[in-house]
This record gives sequence, C-alpha cells and structure tokens, in this order.
Amino acid sequence: MNQKSIAAIIIFTIFCTNLFAQINKTISISEIDAIPDSTEWINGHYYRHIQFVTLPSDQQQIALSNGGIKLLYYISSNTYLASVSTKLTREQINTFQIALINKVKASDKMLSELNEAITNNQFPAFSINSVGKIGITFTYPNDIPKPLIINLLNPFEITYLNPNSFRGTVWLSKNEIVKFANQPFVIAAELVDDQPVPENNRERTNHRCNWLAQEFPGGRKYNGKGVNVMLQDDGIIGPHIDYTGRIVKQYLNYYGGNHGSHVAGIIMGAGNLNALSRGMGWGSNLYVYQANYMSSGNLGNSWQGFDSIYSHYKSNDVVITSTSYGDGGDAGYSTLTQSLDKQNRDMDALIHVFSAGNSGTDDFGYGAGAGWGNITGGHKQSKNSIAVGNVDYTDVINTTSSRGPAHDGRLKPELVAVGTNVTSTTELNTYALKTGTSMACPAVSGTLTELYQAYKKLNGGLNPPSALMKAIIMNTADDLGNPGPDFIYGYGRINGRKSIIPIEQNLYLVDSISNTATKKHNIAVPKNTGRVKIMVYWHDYPAAINAGVALVNDIKMQVTNPIDTLFNPWILDYYPDATNLNSDAIRGIDIRNNHEQITIDNPIDGNYTVSINGSNIPYGPQKYYLSWYFEPLNDLVLTYPNGGESFVPNFIYNIRWDALGNAGNFKLEYSNDNGANWKLINNSIAATQRYYDWAAPLTLSGKYLVRVTRGTTQDVSDVNFSVFSWPANVVVDWACPDSLQISWTVITGATSYDVFMLGSEYMDSIVNVKTNKAVIRNLDNFNKSYWFSVRGRGAQNAVGLRADAIFKSAGVQCPSVFDVAIKSITSPQNVIFACTTNTAVDVEILLENPGKLPVTDIPVSYSINGGMAITEKYVGTLASKNSVNYKFSTAAILKSTGINKVKVWASYPSDAFSSNDTQTLKITRNTASIKPPFTEDFETFPLCLTLADCESTICNLPNGFENLTNGQSDDIDWRTSEGLTTSLNTGPAYDYLPGTSIGNYLYLEASTCYEKTALLLSPCIDLTDVKKAVLNMAYHMYGSGIGSLHIDIYSKGQWIDDVFTKSGDQGNQWNMAQASLTPYIGQIINIRVRGITGATYYSDIAIDALSITSVSSVLEMSSNLEISIFPNPTSGELNINAPAHLLGTTYSIYDCVGKRITEGKITSSKTLLDLEDLSEGLYLIGFGNRSEQVLRFIKK
Repeated sequence: MNQKSIAAIIIFTIFCTNLFAQINKTISISEIDAIPDSTEWINGHYYRHIQFVTLPSDQQQIALSNGGIKLLYYISSNTYLASVSTKLTREQINTFQIALINKVKASDKMLSELNEAITNNQFPAFSINSVGKIGITFTYPNDIPKPLIINLLNPFEITYLNPNSFRGTVWLSKNEIVKFANQPFVIAAELVDDQPVPENNRERTNHRCNWLAQEFPGGRKYNGKGVNVMLQDDGIIGPHIDYTGRIVKQYLNYYGGNHGSHVAGIIMGAGNLNALSRGMGWGSNLYVYQANYMSSGNLGNSWQGFDSIYSHYKSNDVVITSTSYGDGGDAGYSTLTQSLDKQNRDMDALIHVFSAGNSGTDDFGYGAGAGWGNITGGHKQSKNSIAVGNVDYTDVINTTSSRGPAHDGRLKPELVAVGTNVTSTTELNTYALKTGTSMACPAVSGTLTELYQAYKKLNGGLNPPSALMKAIIMNTADDLGNPGPDFIYGYGRINGRKSIIPIEQNLYLVDSISNTATKKHNIAVPKNTGRVKIMVYWHDYPAAINAGVALVNDIKMQVTNPIDTLFNPWILDYYPDATNLNSDAIRGIDIRNNHEQITIDNPIDGNYTVSINGSNIPYGPQKYYLSWYFEPLNDLVLTYPNGGESFVPNFIYNIRWDALGNAGNFKLEYSNDNGANWKLINNSIAATQRYYDWAAPLTLSGKYLVRVTRGTTQDVSDVNFSVFSWPANVVVDWACPDSLQISWTVITGATSYDVFMLGSEYMDSIVNVKTNKAVIRNLDNFNKSYWFSVRGRGAQNAVGLRADAIFKSAGVQCPSVFDVAIKSITSPQNVIFACTTNTAVDVEILLENPGKLPVTDIPVSYSINGGMAITEKYVGTLASKNSVNYKFSTAAILKSTGINKVKVWASYPSDAFSSNDTQTLKITRNTASIKPPFTEDFETFPLCLTLADCESTICNLPNGFENLTNGQSDDIDWRTSEGLTTSLNTGPAYDYLPGTSIGNYLYLEASTCYEKTALLLSPCIDLTDVKKAVLNMAYHMYGSGIGSLHIDIYSKGQWIDDVFTKSGDQGNQWNMAQASLTPYIGQIINIRVRGITGATYYSDIAIDALSITSVSSVLEMSSNLEISIFPNPTSGELNINAPAHLLGTTYSIYDCVGKRITEGKITSSKTLLDLEDLSEGLYLIGFGNRSEQVLRFIKK
C-alpha cells in the first residue's frame, strides 16, 4: 500500500476521532440515521460508520454478520465501516450494542489535499489530463463484486480498477468530484498519485551502474551479460517478465513469498515491465536455490546453494552468490564460516555476497552494548566473503543496518549499498518497495556482474579472481561516515565507475609470499594526483572452528614515498566499548584482517615502494593481490545523466557526481540546446553533497546536457539526453489470429513512435509508426500471449521513455462484422468409463459471438470418428460478445471400445472468420473397475511437475484414475506430489498415508492459478455385491485463500453433486471426508473429486487415502453388540470379550481410512490381541465375515 492509500484510511481515523466523542451509552432509535432509500442500496446493502460501546468479540461479529451487519474495515475508536442489510429495521439495529451510526459526508471521504484543491480551485498539474479533467483515486467496499462495481462506475470515466486492492481511478470535471465522492460505493477519494520517483533508478545511479552500461553509442556496455549468479532465498521467484530468458534454472519447487523475487530484480531485472525498474546487472543470468531449505522434510541449517556450489561452479559457471538471509546472532567462526572461506580459496572466481543484517540497534554480546557487533550470522563474518550494510539514496546509513566488528574485531561490513526504499520486482509482474540489507546485498552482487563482464572482455573471456574483485571494489568505494574504514560503512559505498578503472587500466598485480619473506612493488604516482589508494588483499585459509582470532596467514603492508616517508595502513580500535568502536581509523599495524588499505592525500608524484611482508604465514606461500587507484586533484565527474537517458517531464531524477574532497560548494546547470545556453538549477549545493533531486523540465528536446561546477573545475554529460513525454493508455484494440492493433494517447510533439514487443530476453523494438496506432503481424494470438510497449520520438532527436508494458493474453477478439465461434465442447468429457454402459452420449457446446453484430439461427454440426455429420440449428439471436450453451437433440453414438474422435463446427453463412469455427475432442474409454474394500494411497503414482504454470502441467494418473482435459472438461489437473507444496503457509508437508514426507498425495497447485476447477474421476466402483459401503478420503485444506472441495457420485446416468463438500481454511492438518454409499448399493458408480482453488496462492488443496469399505463409518458405530473390548484406549494389548455362541466369529482391524491391518478369529470368551506394533491413532475392529458389527478403539 502506498502512502496515499494509507492516507485514505487515516482520514477516517481523524473523522471518527472528532465525531465519536461519546461512546458510554447504547444507541437509541432516534439517534440512528434514517434508513436510507433505495438510491443508497447496493446489492441489498448500504454503508455506514458504526461505533460500538466496546469492541465486538469474534463471536459477536459473527452474530452481527448473521444479523445483517457485516464489518468491513476497522477504523479506530471501536469504529468500523459496515455493510448493513437493507432488510434491517431501526428496531432490529437497536438490539445491538451500538454507540453511534453515521453516514459519511463527501467532504469527510476526501483527503485534505483534495478538499483544499476544491476550496481554492487550484489543482496540481499532475492531476489534470489533456482535456482538463481531474484524476481521482478512490477505494470501494470489499464486499462489492467486480462486475457490480464496474456497472456502478459506468457513468464515470474510469481508467484503472484493481479488484484485489479495491481501488480505482476516474477522471472527472471539477464540478463532478463532490458528486462522485457522495456515491454510496466510495469509501475514500484523493487526487491521483503524483508522477513516481524512479526508486530503483536511484539505486543504479548511486552505485554508478549506469556508467558501466551506458545508453549511448560507443559507451561501455557492461550489463552483466554472460555472468551467472546464484540467488539463495525464500523460494521460487516470479513470474515476472523482467527475468525473461535469464533464469537458467530454479533448483527448488517451493514458493516462500516475494522476498526472493524482490532481491532477484535488484540483481538482474531488465526493466521490461517498467523501464525505470532495471536492476544492477540487468544482463546477467540467475540460478535460484533455497536458503535454509527443507531436507528430508525437516527444516535445518542447510543451504542448498552452498551445498551444491562445487559442482555448479564447474557445470553452470556460477561465480557470484547473493544471500540475504541471516542465521541468528554472532555465531563466531562456525562450520559454515569455515566452509565458505574454503570455497572462496578452492574456486578462484567465486565470491559470496551477504546482507549484513537488520539488527543495527541490537546487542549480540560483543561487549560494547547495543548498536555494535550485531552482524546476523557467522557465515556473513567469513573472511573471504562480503557483508553489505544499508544506506539510503543520499548515502545515509539506515539505523537498522547491522554493524561490526566481527566476533574477533575484524572489519564488517566491508561495503554499503542502497537498501532503503528500494523498488524491485515481486511475483505476478508487479513491483514493491522494500527496505533492508536484503536489498543492499543484491545491489553489490548485481554491480559485480558488470565488473566481471568487463574483466572477461578484457582478458580473453576468463573469469576474474574473486580476491582481486573484492580488493578493487573495497579500495574504490566512496568513503562514508568516519574518515577511512569504520564498523558502520566499512570502506564505503560501492562505486562502479571507479571500480572499472583499475580493471581497464591494469592497476593491480598478483604475487605470493612465504613466511617472514618481504617483497617490494613500485607504483608510479602521476602528477596532479589528489589521492592515491592502495590495498592488499588475500583469500585467507579457513580458521579453526570457533577460533578466537580468525586470521590465519598474516600479511603486512607498508608504503614509502619518493622522499622515504613511511605510511602504515588504516586500522580500527576493536576494543568492546562504544566510544572506541566509533573512533576514527588511525595508521598502525593490522593483526586482524586479510586486507589492508593505505591512502595518501595530495601525494608527491614519483615512484612509491609497496613492501609486502609475510609476517606470519603458517600455510604458504600465500597468494595476494595488490590494487591501486588514483583520484585526480580537483576530481569532478558528472556520473548521471551521462548521456542517452530518457527523462519524463516533472519526474524527479537524482543528478549525481563524484568529487574529491569537500573544498567548495557545487553549481548545477542544464541546457536543452546542446550547450548553447545554460539555465541554473542550483548555484550553492553543499560541498559534502554528491547528488541533487531535479524535476525534469517541461520543454521537450533531445539536446539536453547537465553541467556541474566547483570553482574552476566543471564536467558535462558526455552525450545528450532527452526529456520527452511517455505514452499513456496503451491498449490492444483488437486481436485476430495472426495480427493485432495497439493504440495509445497522442503525445504532443511526437514525430513518431517505437513499438516494442517482449522478445527472448528484453523488450525489442519491432516497428516505428507515425500515428498513435500500430498493427503487429505474424502473431499466433490463438495460442500465445504477448507483452507490448511504446515510446515516443520527437524533434531534435528526442527519444522518450518506454511506457509500462501491457499484457495480451492468448485469445482472439477480431473485429469481424459477423463471426461465430465454437468456444468449447462442454459434453461429453474426454473420458468415458465402462460403468457408463450406454454408448449414446449428449453433445453440448458453448457458442460465442465475437463479432460486431448479432447473429441469428446458427447452423451447427458434429461428427463421430469422421462419420456422417449431424446438423442442427441454434434457433434464436446471439448478441455481440455473448455466448450460449447449445445441446444437440440427437445423441452421439460412440464406439464401445477404443478411442472416439468428436468434431463440432458452426456454419454461419456470413462468417468472415473461419478459424474459430471448429473444436475437436478425443474420448478415451476407461475400462478399469474395482470392488470394495479398497484404498488408493497414490503411492504407486509417478510424481508430476509442481511448477506454477496452471493448466500447462498435464498429470497422467495410473490405476484407472483420470484427470480430465484442461481447457475442455476442466481447468487444471490434480498433481501427484510429496513433501511440501511449492508455497509457504498452504498445502501439506507430508501425506496422510503412510504419513511421511516421501509419501504421495494429490494436490492442486494454486500459485498463479486462481479460482480454477480440477476434476478427478475414479475407476468404476462395483457395489453390486456389498450390503453397506462407506467412502472415506483424507483431505488437507490449509491456507488463508482456500477454495472448496466436493465429492460427486455418478449413478444411473447422472451426476449427484456434493455428497461431501467443504470450503475455506481447515487448518494445517489432514482431515477425513466421509460419505455413505448405501443409497447406491447394487449399482456400478463413479466418484468425482472436484477441487476449486481460491483467489490467492494460499489455496493448495490436497487429498489422500481414498477408500471404499464395507464397514460403517466412525460415526455409525454399532450400539447393540454382545462383544466388548478393553482397555480403550490401549497402549499395546486389547481384550475381546464374547459370549460362547459367538466363538469362531472373525474379526478385522482397519485404520481410520478403511485399510485392513490384520484379521483373525475369536477363539475364546476372552481373546487377547497384541497390538504393540500398531502406531498411535484411531482404529476400527469389525466382527463377522463382512464386519457387520464395528467398534472403535484408540492406540496410544
């Protein structure tokens, strides 16, 4: 929910606080607003604010609902927005403990900004469209169904409606606003949102990723292409078109939430849906793994990615890992820490990147109190990995960002990146705003993909050594916080522009050193250098588990300048006291870290000697990397906009620059005519600031430049960028089988438009047109879905930003004048069972009129197996865009064996579009038949895919069970699975029978597949030789969005629906469905299990242990037995007492789903049974050949 949506609720809080001052009494009839007339009625209800004397309990809310008052939203002060039945009278309302009931006035529904705009007759420019109408965003009650709200909105110009958030946008003239707010279905009204700030654009530009993947010809093109990243997070990511073609594999079948999707977008999102939402390395590839994954059904400290990295580093070329998961507080040097340090040494190019944690104010026991030493997890404190802290887009640390030092005083985190208010991808092609080091970690991982790509291009395709890359990004980071490294910011915020320079200019070397040895290296510092930064880094050997000091091989670095001045590296005071930990770095001898940095301001030019000493190298020789970087005197570089960008008028953009030191304020200017004239943006920006928030001007041009100046030094955008409007209201007008037309609102000043379609990875430009419409050809609209977008072009080479992509689902809406379509064959089903002995079946179809004009008296035909056509006529008129079911009066005669092929077609004479006239159906005949007692536990069924692909997964079932054909007889299949389903907080973790994580069950995968029906048919069940029969089936219906489950019976030629039905969340447990089959004794029947998913992915339904027994159900225990059993419950032995005349009677013991466990005979008046081997649970014991008499007992 965005801030304005929250504000829409807050107005009620303010309103109620003022209105409902007295609550210490019960309402009287006279104080109730008059029962409204029918103008306020919506679907038999009207809406009021109701305040109660005390908050109603759950039971009282149920009573209210049953009484006709449904509480929709809680506001404040015991007050709700309520839906009130129009059938309630004043007297009936007065029976409830209500303090006050009020109708909400229009002015109280409108936010203050909107009220002020109306009062002053001044509306902000962003809220006014091209024809002068005002954009109003509104919310409506959540009990109004979508078709009804659409109907209610018909009188208004609606441009947006989201039934999931019960939110929409209308465009109104000024004098219509109050009238609209007075509508009974409007809860709140506000001005449309202002133009969005491109948050992920802020992140990319702050890390200078834009400098590595430049938008202009001849610029750097390092977007991470060809670099493979391991994402280890909360489950399957997506779906989202920003990942198109670049998620190589997801090594899991588990949906855990949207955390992983958000992280993935920061690493490699392409911005296909929204061009401003690109990730850092938007060309890189992703492999997805489970963090802390389920192993053998048990949640443990296992890391799927780390566990497989050795093989996948080799087979998949995975070189960067990104993990935004912690494992508690400071765990010291753990087994995982050790393992990760070893991995970095064993695999030369591999780098692990972690979030530092969000415990910045906690105390994990380092000794300095709260706020220090709170990196979340031992693995993040591994020496050879990178831990990343969280800053906002202005480089201010987030107070939640975890701080160092590591348990032994080492520097952590090493770097910071933007992790506050980051917009990135979430599932189902949406974006969300999140904050945390979880967002900062992938920013570094993604930036590294660009640097890895650059190194590979410059070094014959070889991956870089990860030790070198870590050294470079730490040494070139922008120092923040205290001067030099510190335990809050590490070495600073990553800077991709600076990091690329050592790679391109070879400002590094590699060497090795043994114990006590010394090596010297020369670095030539050029004239006019303002600062030189030198770092030595080595991937250290793993330390012993729980080592007090983790450093194993200790290298010392010193630098001597041309006049023999000696410089030591920066070190920090790690003594466990807050003052010490927050003190500035000083020069000294480092005895804790596997990296050392020396910086020298205003160095004299000449040769500098770097001395590397193997101070203590127990495992040698030790390879090390030396990297250096020169910052020019008076360094000033404008980094964004750098050239080629497309800005939108009135959008806020962060102009960014790099500069050395804080001597003097900055001036910013822009030009829209390629520098011929300059206009002031701000002439006194603080010397410490490196950004400025700028609203792009209204003048449209492709000749924009920005200039930054400090003193006599200045820098200008390398290439022109554009300011140009983006297209609005992109829609698909029509779609025929091989073509479609899209259109959009005309952009003032546009000379042409580029149309984009989603390709194998990115939005590809496919055509340029001069008008605001484009016809796209060579498509397969029947079977494929597409994404489209548009951008404008204008004078002076202006190129606009792409509009948000729009989705075109598979299907055809062709603008033919006359068109008749056979939408589907609704009968017969694709499977005919042997128990359906009649070979004559009804043929029923769904007729549709996609054309523009009504059609009358439609000829329709069918044939069986290519035989004679049966032609009839639908008599009547079918209106445009309507459909109707038609049942042929002549039944089809099927072959009694083998496969039958049904073809149905329409033959309307004026039909201009024939490709949708025909449907075919292949019918198989299932001859399987079973007799009770039987139990199907699905253990022999092969497992099916569990991808979130709805009807695309076809799950074929053995043993005579049938899933009907998706898209014809039902929507989706029941799938065979084991263990957890793919989503958290829904579905089982194990089956019912035998009750293990590797036992099979059937379930419905609800992810991305909402409100869909699945039909499962049993084999024919022969009840001709039983006297009594009971159907039992275990079911699991856990999740906040659960739909419904139904069991139907086919008897005497017709389906009898709902012999059992259940809907809604039934808890995270297996339950038992039971239905008596006594009415069908003597028949051969079918069972149909009908499952319907809910409106969210929290609606996985599972079934198991379907059985038919001839014993009574647990609810029908015999009460007239002469036989008794004891003790009950029993812990191992069960006694059967029986009179003499019943000796020799057989007994059978069943579990609660009817599976026979054991059997025997009563041999004496007191028969002792040894049940020690039975597991705990409920059991039935039946007596007689057919278990005519039954008792139940519990084994504990």
